[in-house]
Amino acid sequence: MIVWTRLAIAKTAELAASPEAQSVADELRLDFVSETADRAAKFARRAASAARRRDRLALHVRLRQARLCLRAVVEILGSEAGK
Repeated sequence: MIVWTRLAIAKTAELAASPEAQSVADELRLDFVSETADRAAKFARRAASAARRRDRLALHVRLRQARLCLRAVVEILGSEAGK
């Protein structure tokens, strides 16, 4: 079991360094950023609608949701910049 685990770790390290794996990881990262940024925009539009209706609770909730989405995007892009 220990030998298999070491072999698996070595293979994983090889795959992590391969250009193909990096390309796939970049694609997944960009897909996540795109989807999450779209979701943040949707929450921002809903926040604007809540503000027009003077619905403070909905405004607060939608702005928090948008903020969390944007934080996730910044975190992903920040980790990408640290490579």
